[in-house]
Amino acid sequence: MLNLMKAENLKFKRTFSRKLIFLGPLGLILLSFTFGFGYYQINAFNWWYTLIYPGCIALFAALSNQKDGNKKLKYQNLYTVPVDLRASWLAKMGVAAFYALMSCGVVLLGIILGTGIKGFVWQGTTLPLSDTILPMILGMAVVFLTSVWEIPLCFILAKKFGFLGAVLLNVGVGTVGGVLLAEQGFWFMMPYSWTSRAMCPVLGIRPNNLLVEPGSPLLDMSVVPVAVVLSLALCAALTLLCVRWFSKKEAA
Repeated sequence: MLNLMKAENLKFKRTFSRKLIFLGPLGLILLSFTFGFGYYQINAFNWWYTLIYPGCIALFAALSNQKDGNKKLKYQNLYTVPVDLRASWLAKMGVAAFYALMSCGVVLLGIILGTGIKGFVWQGTTLPLSDTILPMILGMAVVFLTSVWEIPLCFILAKKFGFLGAVLLNVGVGTVGGVLLAEQGFWFMMPYSWTSRAMCPVLGIRPNNLLVEPGSPLLDMSVVPVAVVLSLALCAALTLLCVRWFSKKEAA
């Protein structure tokens, strides 16, 4: 599997997918640093997981699908080699997950560095940088874990609806669902709300980019493991569905 992932990774050498790992986060950091004012970190996190990150995930999956599934290849390169198709698709999703994780790491590094440059301001209050790093690391880890299910979903969307369809659906539904339903009692029924709901207690950020009021039930940390477990379970189910579906496709 590791060799397949290495081979898959080599396909994207000097491509937009590799550049996107840095372009998306750097654009976010620049935007947040310029317009974030005293809430630089809050804006950076919120804009990342509600808007930009879903777009990056969709692009990683759509570009990977486009690499082998374009009109010229039509997956011929996968069907004509003596490799288990299930393993090939797992490798594709594994590389996309790795790129997504790296992009989260770039954002985290940018937020930490920006926090120091902006004068150690955290949630509008002056705090030592050492007091803010752990919450930021935890927050970004939760963002990745509660969003990981989107990776196999976007492979399915890219195959069914094409490049643009995957991006528009994941970003559009993700943004609306995450913002509107995260504070509802049935938040756990909407996968796109899991990240936004978990960020309420982890970072004290509401989906609408405002701070959670002290004493609010939104600060209940018990929702975090629930969101993570739900995300991992859905990721496993969608991965199994995706691998089975793609492995049964026949070369045209």
